[in-house]
Amino acid sequence: MSLLAIKTFLKKAYVLVKNYWYVPLGLLATAITWFFYKQKAEVMVDNLKKTREAHKKEVGVINDAHKKEVIARDKAVNKFVENNKAIEEQLEERVKVITTKIEQRKKEHGSKEIEELAKALADSIAKGKK
Repeated sequence: MSLLAIKTFLKKAYVLVKNYWYVPLGLLATAITWFFYKQKAEVMVDNLKKTREAHKKEVGVINDAHKKEVIARDKAVNKFVENNKAIEEQLEERVKVITTKIEQRKKEHGSKEIEELAKALADSIAKGKK
């Protein structure tokens, strides 16, 4: 290789290191850490593995609890819907009974004025309470 080629290579390497200085620094830090902590690396890896396993267990417990909560919520929603339907059916029956009573009273009283109907209704309610 000629001196000119070496000079060009070093310029390109300088520009590369100038723009991406963190890559060689990271490699150097990794090499130094590996050199001084070779034996402790296994301990660190074991700790990371244990931490990962503990995390998986915790996430599993959280997922199980969430599934149970979803099931309980679905049961509560289904019970609410059933109760709501039952209440609506009871209300519909009451409305039917009331409308039939109103129609019967209209037939009984004919074309009386509203005030007379209200008075008759009040009288019938008063009689029912006694």
